[in-house]
Amino acid sequence: MAYRAERYSHLKPQGKEERRRVAAEEKNRLNELKRIEREWAEAQDDSILKGRASELAFLKSLRMNKAL
Repeated sequence: MAYRAERYSHLKPQGKEERRRVAAEEKNRLNELKRIEREWAEAQDDSILKGRASELAFLKSLRMNKAL
């Protein structure tokens, strides 16, 4: 039993680092989606950005499909 604990103990820091990296990537992805949604909502209100709104909606749909 002690051999197994020693054998795999070096993997724990790597797993912890991997979980931290994945959590940071997920947070960045969600922040990006929130930013796009915020810009899209602002564009709906602003008549100058009407063309940009459709582009943002398209980007949002691409991101949502990628997340699935």
